[in-house]
Amino acid sequence: MLKAIFSRIGTVLAIFASAGSITLVSVKRTPDEVAQALLDVIDGRMTKLEWGGFITQPFDDPELEIIREKACQVDWPLNEQGQETLRGLSDEAKSLSTAEE
Repeated sequence: MLKAIFSRIGTVLAIFASAGSITLVSVKRTPDEVAQALLDVIDGRMTKLEWGGFITQPFDDPELEIIREKACQVDWPLNEQGQETLRGLSDEAKSLSTAEE
């Protein structure tokens, strides 16, 4: 029950943030962290509540932010197409990690 409530709160925050009513502080994430989080969603190691937190908190890195924004477009629960999309975004994030080395 609490998970459902927090999930809805995350959705409402995302709506307000996109409308410009509130500003969420961006977080620092590494490409590897983003890639792993996306794989965790695919493998069922991330709950819908955790996913809501992931997609509603902007990233400070512009390239990772683009990946997050694309991930926001994936429907929950994940279907095969959603999994494929997230796997591609995970690969994209990993490529940013190797570009930094």
